[in-house]
Amino acid sequence: MRVLNQLLASSLVAAALFGVVSTAQAATLEVTWQDVENYRDIRATNENQARFQEKVTSGLAEHLTELAAQLPADHVLRITVTDLDLAGRVEPMFSDTFQTTRVLNRIDYPMIEFSYEYLDGSGAVLKSAEERIKDMGQLESRRTLMASGRDQLFHEKRLLDQWFEDTFPG
Repeated sequence: MRVLNQLLASSLVAAALFGVVSTAQAATLEVTWQDVENYRDIRATNENQARFQEKVTSGLAEHLTELAAQLPADHVLRITVTDLDLAGRVEPMFSDTFQTTRVLNRIDYPMIEFSYEYLDGSGAVLKSAEERIKDMGQLESRRTLMASGRDQLFHEKRLLDQWFEDTFPG
């Protein structure tokens, strides 16, 4: 039992140190969501619109934070999202009560419009641009369809992954 407790304590210390190291290695990310109410499609289906918008913006910001963790610690990535069109479209479901659902199809692809600035530790701008990224092939494979069922923002996150990989290779 004593050995087990020592092993557990060592594991907790290692986990704590790893957590400190991994956060210290991440760049600072600043995300601004500009005029969310005017986005092309950030429409809730059967939940409160404000709560849905918060869920979408915080989910995408969290994903961007994970991506920014790959950048040097003293760097800053500032992103201002100006438009968003979620994959699919909201359509009515015909039943006893009025409900809606998001239907995915080949013509309603995800799109994110934003500008970004990437700064080094001294504040010098390394990269900046205005981007409009979209994924017109989001429903190409069965694997993609299955994976998308587990994450409501799967297609938008995949879009951000591709942009990040193209913009910050290595």
